[in-house]
Amino acid sequence: MKDFLLKLKNKKTFRASIAYTIGGYLLKGLGFITVPIFARILSTSDFGIYNTFLSYEAILYLFISYALHVSIKNARFDMGVDKLDEYISNISILPLFTAIILIVVANVFSASLQTVFGLDRLTLNLLVVYSYCSGLIILYQNRLVVEYEYKRYLQITYFNALTNIGLSAFLVCYVFNEQKYMGRIIGTVVPAILVTIVILYSFYKKNAPRINKDHLTYGLRLSVPIIPHGLGQIVLLSFDRIMITNLVGAAESGVYSFSYTIFTMLQVTATALFSVFDPWAYEKLKENKVGELRKISSLFFCFLSLASIAVIVIAPDVIILLGSQKYADAIYTTIPVMVGGLFSLAYGIPAIVEYYHKKTIYISIGTIGAAVINVVLNYVFIPKFGYVAAAYTTLFSYAMYYLFHSIISYRIARFTIIPIYVLIVGYGMVFVCACITFLTLNHPMVRYLVLLIAIMIVLGIIYLKRTSLLSMIKDKNK
Repeated sequence: MKDFLLKLKNKKTFRASIAYTIGGYLLKGLGFITVPIFARILSTSDFGIYNTFLSYEAILYLFISYALHVSIKNARFDMGVDKLDEYISNISILPLFTAIILIVVANVFSASLQTVFGLDRLTLNLLVVYSYCSGLIILYQNRLVVEYEYKRYLQITYFNALTNIGLSAFLVCYVFNEQKYMGRIIGTVVPAILVTIVILYSFYKKNAPRINKDHLTYGLRLSVPIIPHGLGQIVLLSFDRIMITNLVGAAESGVYSFSYTIFTMLQVTATALFSVFDPWAYEKLKENKVGELRKISSLFFCFLSLASIAVIVIAPDVIILLGSQKYADAIYTTIPVMVGGLFSLAYGIPAIVEYYHKKTIYISIGTIGAAVINVVLNYVFIPKFGYVAAAYTTLFSYAMYYLFHSIISYRIARFTIIPIYVLIVGYGMVFVCACITFLTLNHPMVRYLVLLIAIMIVLGIIYLKRTSLLSMIKDKNK
């Protein structure tokens, strides 16, 4: 085992995965990192309004960016590394023009838009700007990921994270005494603007942007069909918070949003690991090495299951530690959100097949189906049972989400990327540990004993499959 770990430590892929994990916690997991600060200086209502702003941003950025980031992996294979920066520089023109147009619209029709979104003119402008910046940052992240440029990734991420925390805390505490959520919003948007300026300079200094019909056609052909998929993901991830705000109240939305802040612990780690897994999986699909792909996919799923169990077990303690007693009720939504979250993250494994074969329209169909189920169930159950119902409707919707994409993946490739028995064991362990956690909320020693047993089981599986893991890392380094 020691030799295995030493070999792993020296691999570029391993170093990159660690770097992406750290960067992910600082950038995409920023909400989690800042919870101890902002959960105490923001009211639950302010917390809910801020998260509603982020939910709108998550939707709008797709329309501004056209989801062009999804084309980067394919562009690297189809155009080659030498042409990749030129391609990115050229396609980045379109989101910039779109953002300028929307800024004009937001100011000309501000009165009507304020009624629809419940946001004032300043917040509407900040929403458009932040949505554009988010799209460009994600585009740049995907560029760094495909070439494992993790040092640059961390530089950008550290700056954005630290500036966001410091500026937001200053504005909330000393500038916006009444509307504290506004300080949090401005503190989030300004660092993103600075990062975007640096990224644009980096793009345009090396390759001056120009209108290239072939590049735009290539990018839009892959990305536009994925926009409904992105909207479906946002509905599954964020729309329940918007519905809770409108149907129940901003304070309840704040408590519920805290559950997703805990989920970030798992989400950003999975995102970082997918950044390593995806390029390798593309290579295996290209080489038609299905056996190797299924082995590593199974190990990946086992690790996601273990990570889910770990977060579920420690969630009751983390909620009190980070959010104080006023967020204690979040435990009743956090556990089902975590179980559903595993389905939402694991979908990315069979979805590799869909992306590789450029069947983006099928990806959208599967996601939209799950999103429609989620909206309907929320409208039925939230008014009857309160905001807690949203956690369980989301769990069921994510289960359908995974099922839909697994079926689509199988119909495309004619093989199951994760064996059925692996799914049964993984999800079974997570469900059992979730139930045990609910039953032992006041008995942490029992919960941590369950976690220890789960860790030993998964580590044993990884050790037994260490040859396959080292083979993957060796192939990727080549």
